[in-house]
Amino acid sequence: MSLVHYLFSKNRTGAESDDEPRRNLLKAKVVPLPTAPKITAKANHIPELVIPGFSSRCRNQGFSERTKFRCTTCKIFL
Repeated sequence: MSLVHYLFSKNRTGAESDDEPRRNLLKAKVVPLPTAPKITAKANHIPELVIPGFSSRCRNQGFSERTKFRCTTCKIFL
């Protein structure tokens, strides 16, 4: 198929043709917040710095900013 025929065979909305497979984007998994007894049971909740350049929203109530620190036990962003 020539380039001209390929470009004209695409529909007008710019969607991909049937020849090209579509990519499915994965949705991030939401980790549930731990219960209060689990949080206060031991003192082993140590923050860690995640991969540089990667950040997520803080999961604590009242916070909406992005952070790069995560609890090593609960695996939630602080």
